[in-house]
Amino acid sequence: MHKLRFYAPLIGLMITILLICDALAFKVVSIYGRNFAASGLIFPLGFLLASLITEVYGFTLAGRIIWVQLLCQASFILTINLFVLLPSPNESITAPYYFSLYQNLWHVLISSTTAIVFAYFINDIIMSKLKIYLFGNYFILRFITSNAISTAI
Repeated sequence: MHKLRFYAPLIGLMITILLICDALAFKVVSIYGRNFAASGLIFPLGFLLASLITEVYGFTLAGRIIWVQLLCQASFILTINLFVLLPSPNESITAPYYFSLYQNLWHVLISSTTAIVFAYFINDIIMSKLKIYLFGNYFILRFITSNAISTAI
């Protein structure tokens, strides 16, 4: 069982990264005059962790994390949407801001779910197959190849 010592913290970290990306879905940041989606700067960390998890724990356990992420993401976004749509007191100053910011978060759920299923599973499949074909060698090559293809997807 000591083999799975870091599995639970990695699940938590993967879920946290995804929820941060959801919360920052509409935030744009400017770095040296170039504009970036904040979630686009954080999301690649998920690919890095997914590759490492697949490498260490295998395709099956890495796949379970993807499903847990999707369940947590759906719970997060649907809960936010529910509370944004519920009526607020008339004197509430923040209610219109919450509504304005999160009224379309369900779009993120649909697009992100589709992207995560395809990109993460393809990343895991490519990592696993390349590990077999390359006899467990050349991790950096496998990592770059699988991440380049899955990021493009």
